[in-house]
Amino acid sequence: MRRPFFPVALFVLPLFACSESDSHDQPGESNTSSHEDSDLGHGTGSGSQSATSSDAMQSSEVEQAMPMALEYLPVGILSNPFAFESVDLTGWPAREFPPVHIFGTAYQGRTEPTLMFDLLKVGTPVIAPFDGHILEVRDQPESCDSEMYLLPASNDQENHLSIDHVVPAAAYRLSGAEFHAGDVLGTAPAWECDGEIARLELMVVYQSVGEQQPTKARCPLALAAPSRADTFAAAIRDVMESWNSRSPMSSYTEQELSNGACAAEYVPLQAPAL
Repeated sequence: MRRPFFPVALFVLPLFACSESDSHDQPGESNTSSHEDSDLGHGTGSGSQSATSSDAMQSSEVEQAMPMALEYLPVGILSNPFAFESVDLTGWPAREFPPVHIFGTAYQGRTEPTLMFDLLKVGTPVIAPFDGHILEVRDQPESCDSEMYLLPASNDQENHLSIDHVVPAAAYRLSGAEFHAGDVLGTAPAWECDGEIARLELMVVYQSVGEQQPTKARCPLALAAPSRADTFAAAIRDVMESWNSRSPMSSYTEQELSNGACAAEYVPLQAPAL
């Protein structure tokens, strides 16, 4: 279930308030010995345990923070996760929503602040987009699923990512659980407990360092790893064209086909309809 504001404090506190007695590794200190590309070489600081030394260590962590880079989409588009063959093209949600919602486009009077994958097969695997840790899992009994807040190993201080409407695997229900890009974090359940399809939301809330509150959402594809950006765009374009070939009421326009899944890079949180 979408909320108007992202709990950014969850990201700030673990980075600067974890004590040596914490039972889990601090976010950003992932053990990536078997993933050479994930070793970002975080600094550990030096000198005495004085307040000055501590401040220097914190400053070093901020300086070495890198933007997150998505190595995977949360669903394997090339593995045919969509229920196109069984969905009623004239019924809900197909008459209102396409399989990949366009970030920044108005649907039913509300500007889309997420990259939403719709019309999925129930049980579709949900994939970790990068190396990192579980920050928190928030259960949503009203929809029989959970929202997962993920902290990348890159120690990104500004882009905060969640995946909504997931049944997490047991190994990834606890804060601090480590994962690697491509790991299966869970599955997408039946929408609102008993629907015939599943829906999944990938959301990035942007908050610049120093801002008191986040004010905008960011299109997740703007954070695609450079080596993966073209692959993601092509895969989503194939889904869009496949959907249009069925002549649904929610067909993509030529402009949407041309622009891809991002109508804008940023939209305000609680955005008004366009």
